[in-house]
Amino acid sequence: SSSSSSSSSSGEDYDVVLINMCKRMVSSDWFPQKVCAAGIFPAILRTISSSTATTATTSSSTNTDMAGNKGKHHQVRQFLHTLSLDENPLVRRSCAKHLAAFIETCSLGEEYHEDVLPIYRALVSDESDTVRLLAIAATPQMSSYLKTNNPNFYNQEALQVVRGAVSDGSWRVRDAVGKAFGDIVQALAPHVTYLCTLYATLLGDAEAEVRASSVGCLGAVSRVACMNNSNSNSNVNAGANSNSYAPVAAVLPKLMDDTIMEVRRNLAREVMDVAPDLDRAFVLGTYKSIIEQLLTDEFPEVQLAVLTNLPALAPLLPNTPTLVSSLLSMTSASNWRVRLNCALMLSSLCEYLGERFYLENLAGAFYAFLLDPVAEVRGAVITASTNLAKVCGLTWCNQHLLPNLFKLYKNPGGECYLTRVTILRCAAALIVSNQTATTSSSGEDNAELHDSNGNSGVIATESDAELIDKVLTFLLAGLEDKVANVRMVAARSLGDYIIAEQQSKTSGYMRVLDALNAQVTDDEDEDCKFFCQLAINATAA
Repeated sequence: SSSSSSSSSSGEDYDVVLINMCKRMVSSDWFPQKVCAAGIFPAILRTISSSTATTATTSSSTNTDMAGNKGKHHQVRQFLHTLSLDENPLVRRSCAKHLAAFIETCSLGEEYHEDVLPIYRALVSDESDTVRLLAIAATPQMSSYLKTNNPNFYNQEALQVVRGAVSDGSWRVRDAVGKAFGDIVQALAPHVTYLCTLYATLLGDAEAEVRASSVGCLGAVSRVACMNNSNSNSNVNAGANSNSYAPVAAVLPKLMDDTIMEVRRNLAREVMDVAPDLDRAFVLGTYKSIIEQLLTDEFPEVQLAVLTNLPALAPLLPNTPTLVSSLLSMTSASNWRVRLNCALMLSSLCEYLGERFYLENLAGAFYAFLLDPVAEVRGAVITASTNLAKVCGLTWCNQHLLPNLFKLYKNPGGECYLTRVTILRCAAALIVSNQTATTSSSGEDNAELHDSNGNSGVIATESDAELIDKVLTFLLAGLEDKVANVRMVAARSLGDYIIAEQQSKTSGYMRVLDALNAQVTDDEDEDCKFFCQLAINATAA
C-alpha cells in the first residue's frame, strides 16, 4: 500500500541521513567532531536496527531491506575502525571508552567479527596506555561476543589480550584489568584454571594500586573457580575445582601481610563476602588464618571489614578458637565501631559456643556495653538482648539476664539517665520484640500470638509469665523516674506491650493500661503524656 511504502521510504531516508552525518564527522579535520562521532556510534547502530524491525513489519521486501541495513551496519563499523586508527590519541580514547557499548550493540544476532575484531585489536594494542586500559575494560563484552558469533577466535583472542594486559608495562593498564577481572573470569569461565594463574600474578604485582584493585575481584574469582558444575543450584563446592584456585590460595598469605592497609582491607571484605557461599572445609583450610590475622589488624578499617560480616560465619566459631579469643579481647577496643560489632556478635557467640561460655566470658562485656559512652554501642546491646531471648529463651533470660539488669539499674552506673534508658529498653525488648517481629512477619492478629505452641515469643511457661511480670513492674517503676526522658521511654515500651496484648486482655494488660491512664492525668511532661495517650488510643482503635 501507499502508506507502507511511505513509511519504509521515511525510515530509509532517516538512516541515510544518519550515515551521511557520521561520514562527515569521521572525515572532519577537526578532532572534536571525531571524538563525538565515536560516542554516538552505538546509538546509531541501535537506531538502524530499530528501523530495520519497523520496516520488516510494514514492507513486503524484507530480505532486500535487511540486506541494505546490514550494509549500513557495516559502514558504521568501518567508521569506528577508521577512528580507532586516528593519529589523535583523544579520538582513539573516545573509541576505547565506548567500545563496550558498541560491541554489545553489534552482538544483537550479528556475525561481523571481521569488522569488530580489528577495532578491538587496534585499541588494546594502542601505544597510549590510557587507550589500552579503556579498551581492556570491554574484554568481557568482547569475550561474550566472540563466544557467540565466532567460537574459533574465542580462546586465542580473549585470553591473549588478558595475558598481555596482565604483563603490560603500564601499571594503569594492569590496574584496569585487575578491576575488570571479576567480569573477565565470568565471561571466560571455561578457562578459569589459566585465568587464576594470571590473577595470582596481579595479586602479587609490585604496584600497591594494582594489588588493591585486583583483590577487589577475589570474591568473583573464587566463586567461579570453586563452582560445582554438577549442581549449580547449591552452594559453591570447594572440591570441584580446588586445583584451579591453588595459584590464588598460594598468594593470599602474602596479601594479609601486605604493607598497604587498603590491600588488607579489600582482602578482608572479599573474603568475608564470599566465605559464607563456600564449602566450610574449604573456608577453614584456605581462609581461617587470614580471617584470624586480619581481625587483629592494627587498623580499625580492616577489623571492621571482618567484623561486619562475621555473623554469617558464626557456625564456624567452634572451629576457630583463636578467632573467638580475639573477639573477646576486642570487646574493650578503643574504636567504638569495633565495640558495636562485638556487641552484635554476642548472641551468635552464645548460640554456637553455648550458654555456659556466655556466662563465663561474655556476661561482663554485655553489661559493660550497657555503660558505653557511645549511644550506637548501647543501642547494639538492645539488639543483642533481643537475639539472646530468641537463642536462649525467656526462662534463661529470667534466671541470668534480668536480675543483673535490675542490679545495674540501681548501681552507681544507673545514675546516668542514658544508662537507665538503655536498661529499660533492654528489659522491654525481652517481652515485646519477639511479639512485634512475629506480627510483622506473619501478618496474623495479636490473639494468635498467644497460642500455647512455638517460638513466637509468646508466654508458654510459668517462668516466662514470671519474667513478663518482673519486666512490667520494672517499666512501671520507670514511669516514676525523675527524668522525663526515662519516663517517656518507659511509656513507649509499655505502650508497645499493650498494643501486642490488646486481644488477650490479661491482668498485665489491664495493669499497664490503668497506669498509662493515670500517667496521662498526673505527668507534668507533655511528651510523656503524648506517648501514653498514643498507646491508649491504639488499643481503642
